[in-house]
Amino acid sequence: MVKYDLGENTWLQNLYSRRDKWVPAYLRSTFCAGMSTTQRSESMNKFFKDYVRSSTMVSDFVHQYEKAIDARYFKEKEKDVRTKSTRAIMKTPFKIEEEAAIVYTRKSFTIFQDELFNSLRYQARKLYVSGEAKTYGVTAHGKETPIYHVTLEGDEGHATCTCHK
Repeated sequence: MVKYDLGENTWLQNLYSRRDKWVPAYLRSTFCAGMSTTQRSESMNKFFKDYVRSSTMVSDFVHQYEKAIDARYFKEKEKDVRTKSTRAIMKTPFKIEEEAAIVYTRKSFTIFQDELFNSLRYQARKLYVSGEAKTYGVTAHGKETPIYHVTLEGDEGHATCTCHK
């Protein structure tokens, strides 16, 4: 607003002050893994906090950055070893769960497993097919509403849902 000399525009100021109400509507179709801009920024701050300070000189930043990357790489390798040396406990009889236990780190697998297990509470039925797109109605078992419409776009593997998740 300052750049375009709109600081005196009361309508824009009012709109800007209520941005938390309308901005999410424009971002519903953008996948951010549930993270807000603030969360992404905080994540980066957390990543660098042990390596870089506000007083760090630019010449030291590169060295500290490399140390941070090395530390992250080491932690990932530790998690890989832990994942490969232990067996996850399965909650379902599905092969996809077993496959996920092999390829995901334990933490990622736990998230996947919880989602898979919770998905068993829902039922889907094909509503219609339009070309390559298939639309399903999804409801919780034993309930008729709410019904979510999930559309799968052919070979692209792109899915949209009326729940906007």
